Amino acid sequence: MRVLILGSSGMIGHRIFAEFAKSDDVASLVGVVGFSSLKILEKFATDKCKVVSYGDLTKDLIFEKMIQIENPDIVINACGVTIRKISNSLTDQAYNLNSIFSKRLHYFCEANSIKLIHLSTDCVFNGENGPYTELSVPNARDIYGRSKFLGEVFGSNTLTLRFSAIGRELQSHTELLDWFIRGGHKEIGGYSESFYSGITTSVLSREILKIIKSYKDLNGLYQISGPSISKYELLSLINEKFDMKVDIKKSNEIRSNKVLLSKKYSLETGYVAPSWLDMITELRGLDKEYSFLE
Repeated sequence: MRVLILGSSGMIGHRIFAEFAKSDDVASLVGVVGFSSLKILEKFATDKCKVVSYGDLTKDLIFEKMIQIENPDIVINACGVTIRKISNSLTDQAYNLNSIFSKRLHYFCEANSIKLIHLSTDCVFNGENGPYTELSVPNARDIYGRSKFLGEVFGSNTLTLRFSAIGRELQSHTELLDWFIRGGHKEIGGYSESFYSGITTSVLSREILKIIKSYKDLNGLYQISGPSISKYELLSLINEKFDMKVDIKKSNEIRSNKVLLSKKYSLETGYVAPSWLDMITELRGLDKEYSFLE
């Protein structure tokens, strides 16, 4: 199969690219990035991989031409404006990329019989009344959550996955893990009443690969989640496994429950969520792959 990944230099996209590059089940792999990210993603490429840039995909006909040129069987949409990059000046860009572009991509892929796997987030919920199932009504009030909800797509050849992920980054280093292990912190707060059910980007990548290999007809909306954990517990585990020696002060200042339930996905695929100990231990084991960033 020929797979094209949009947003291949991001925290999630680059890990999908790296895992797919090692898989015998993927015959050809195309990673789409911004011009400034071409060289850095090539660190993970193998002989069957190609790293390309077509500029701003939201401009008229750019992504349509790209797909016609690359001719993929499957498109994975991992691109977007993330929550930590959204400001008032980027509101229009967030809706344009997270909402409008994903709809255009969906319509084009459906019309051309291309499988689309679209990646969404637990941030479509405000965290006031979790845990959430696929039937829960998204109620985010912030720009990021609303733009991602409006960008969720559904069709006969389209799969939308909701999740929250933690993992290493190639650039920016603003998401939770890299912010923590690269930030030089001596003391931080950890929210003991803020719960979520994330997974690592490696676990997510392997699940997507499993879907492509064994569950090609899986369509609609599915949530993939890990065990519920508080942000305090998660940071404490990372602190231990990465030998950070940061003083983490327990705080109940923020109360939130964005836990996603993945029973529907588990019944369909046999998915069993790995433990947080296993996931963070695996993340630490990836240090050598990212040593070129030091």
